[in-house]
Amino acid sequence: MSKKSLFKSILKFCLPNRYKFVVWLILSSLMLGQYQEEFMSVKGKKHRQVLIKVEWYGKPVVYYKKEKRPGVFYPDRLLLVLGFAWALTLCLLAIFLLMDRIVSGSGFRQRGKALMVLVLMVLLPYFALYIVGSNLLIRAVVKRYTWQVSLLSQVGISPNRLSSDDIDFPLKEAAWNKDYKMVKKLVQLGAKIKLVNKFGDTALHSAAYQNAVNVARYLIRSGANVNAIGKDGNTPLHRARSAVMVKLLLNNGAHTNLRNYNKRTAVFTDKQAASITLLIARGANMKLADKQGNTVLHYVQKPEDVAPLIKAGADVNFRNKLGQTPLHMLVPTDKSSLLMAPMIAEKLIQHGAKPDIPDKFGMSPLHYAIRFCNPRSRSKATIETGKILFKASAEVRLQLKNRKLFGQLALIVKENKASCWKAIAGNKATLLIK
Repeated sequence: MSKKSLFKSILKFCLPNRYKFVVWLILSSLMLGQYQEEFMSVKGKKHRQVLIKVEWYGKPVVYYKKEKRPGVFYPDRLLLVLGFAWALTLCLLAIFLLMDRIVSGSGFRQRGKALMVLVLMVLLPYFALYIVGSNLLIRAVVKRYTWQVSLLSQVGISPNRLSSDDIDFPLKEAAWNKDYKMVKKLVQLGAKIKLVNKFGDTALHSAAYQNAVNVARYLIRSGANVNAIGKDGNTPLHRARSAVMVKLLLNNGAHTNLRNYNKRTAVFTDKQAASITLLIARGANMKLADKQGNTVLHYVQKPEDVAPLIKAGADVNFRNKLGQTPLHMLVPTDKSSLLMAPMIAEKLIQHGAKPDIPDKFGMSPLHYAIRFCNPRSRSKATIETGKILFKASAEVRLQLKNRKLFGQLALIVKENKASCWKAIAGNKATLLIK
């Protein structure tokens, strides 16, 4: 066998597809460095300031600012590309030199060493991309680099591989970014619609949470399961936060009464009033309680949600496992608690909520309002809620009639040195404290 034929056979064996191999080499170079420009408009000037950053394994190694004028060519990107091309040329040159060494080498050991080095050089980009390929693809999706996604898929990086921590995958990231074009591209490249991460979340879960309606609609048309249950028991309907998304999921067969691991249905999650109306119209059960025995009224966040929930069958005086009613849960314990509590309490009382129902510990909502009112900070929401409960309390009316505090209320007032009691009861406080 001649030198020429041997060289061709080795080349054919090591490089079955030379174009594919060149692509591998380019990508192995690109994965080391990432060029990024961020233009910032400068008011009153005819040029733009640009931040130029070159990353090496995710860490910036070159980071500088410079002024760029519109219509003027700056060779920064070209120089970077030429640098990669030069590195690629050196790699190819080294490969051909090693091949020549193998063909013309005199000793078996020399040929063996050269062949081993050649194989390592050929396989190194394959191994490198196999190890970090999924992370590269996810990064390309996040950066919205469609050409990188196409290139990575052409060289064998599957769009269905999870990240190194098994949390992210390309389709989920594209849905999270509301990138409709990227989602469509990944599906065309073979991304599985029903792929889940280690938490059981699908791409539709991300689209529902981010209110990416177009993305969610496309995923559903492509076969996404609208009732997909994650490990926490949440479906896309649990994650949906807008009425448009809720309507889309319901129209495509989402079940309203599926419960997560806390036994909460979709109506328990923080939703708009329009979303709650839609769920009620589709048969959401308002009488279901979660693990703690709380109904949806125990978690109500807005005054306008009270009436529709009660009209749909929610019990305004339902007691949980601790004997607490929705009014008990409304009493804020600090400044950062629910600021809408006074208005919600007023709505609940208007619809028949009883402020004197004691819980398992013998405490009524008014007792909690007095107890959790910090004498120093005097949380406004707590005081206002307490005033509403004070006016509606039959216990207080009885004690006003007798002109004397007694029972649990007297103990709590004494414990709090009457400062919160005075803030809540106002002028009538001195009438009861003797």
